[in-house]
Amino acid sequence: MKDFRRKSLSLFNWILRFAQDRICYLLYLFVFLIPWQIRWIIWDPQINAGTWEYGRISLYAFDVIFIFLLILFLFNINNIKIKNFKLILLAVIFFIFNFIIADDKLINFYWLLRILQGVLLVWILSKINFSKIKLVASFIASMTLSASFGIYQFLTQSAFANKWLGLAMHSASELGHSVIETGSERWLRAYGSFSHPNILAGFLVVAIIFCLWLLNKKEYKNIKLLLVIGCYLLIVALFFTFSRASLLIFLVIIFYYIFFKKNKFIPITCLLLIIFLSIMYLPLVKTRIIGNERLEVKSNIERISGYNQAFKIIKNNILLGTGIGNYTVELQKTYPNQPAYFYQPVHNIYLLVLAEIGLMGVILFFIILYIKHYNYKIIFLYFSIILFLFFFDHFWWTLPSGILLVFVIFSTLDRKVLEM
Repeated sequence: MKDFRRKSLSLFNWILRFAQDRICYLLYLFVFLIPWQIRWIIWDPQINAGTWEYGRISLYAFDVIFIFLLILFLFNINNIKIKNFKLILLAVIFFIFNFIIADDKLINFYWLLRILQGVLLVWILSKINFSKIKLVASFIASMTLSASFGIYQFLTQSAFANKWLGLAMHSASELGHSVIETGSERWLRAYGSFSHPNILAGFLVVAIIFCLWLLNKKEYKNIKLLLVIGCYLLIVALFFTFSRASLLIFLVIIFYYIFFKKNKFIPITCLLLIIFLSIMYLPLVKTRIIGNERLEVKSNIERISGYNQAFKIIKNNILLGTGIGNYTVELQKTYPNQPAYFYQPVHNIYLLVLAEIGLMGVILFFIILYIKHYNYKIIFLYFSIILFLFFFDHFWWTLPSGILLVFVIFSTLDRKVLEM
């Protein structure tokens, strides 16, 4: 019996050491799964007999991988030295205070855990050795697969459901799905692996940046063909999302590479690809640019209405905020008896964050940044694209995948993963 226990313990230690030596591969798998909305809905509250998406509590596939990643990391670390005690104290005070002021404390606690997950991810990335190429390649591979689904969805004008891939059914003929109307026609926009085309577009922009960065490096010529094919697929899928903000950012990136980089062939062909697709689908492009069709006008009105709602909530909660995750809770109090789909976060991260954490939270955030001594020039240079997209959507703050991608990008700044 003792011999069996000894061998079992020896086997366990070997497995643990083996896993610890390959902890970086768990990181790559985690990054690969971030774009996929495979989840178990733990708590599914309703509003007026409708689904309240922003009140849902879910466990995602990437969460499971993250838990294993964190456990192995804690086993692997020899000694945990507590640095920046002031930062930790300020963060704890913020978390406790934000929890106290929130009306829906369950939802608030869930989103505070999501932010804590992002902070822990930054900590892990700063402590372990990993290949920046494999990290970037994992995300590109995942988004290329998601882009392929998006292209299929647009070309077939339908999206099949698959719970194991986190895919929902979408159809141009059904109301409530994101489409473009041109006269009597309805065109389904590409969703990919996400719940909305604009989310797919934002993730595609990040993947395209990674692709162009790798293509601009001479040492990766052996995978250049794969990168080029992947880049073109990402761009086609981005076009089929018809996301105006993301396409504008894409054009800025392409012109940057055309005018300021030596390798101009790939960015020029990328631009030509967009021009070709624009000519092929000119009526759809005109509809999105001019915006005088019924759905475009309705979308613009809803966005303006969302801004007005945000200003009202900010005014009523200017100092302390509503509590993280409680923006739509406050909307329910301010505008009762509305259908569930009415309660949407404002499509502007800056207004949304200000509404949820208030002026005190914003001041505390800048104090933490000041204490941390980040290189603000690097942050602005590499983070500016995301910062611009923050003006046009909320998923970077209201979707777990969006929050984690922001933390992944932010945490790589000091390691210069994106140095150009």
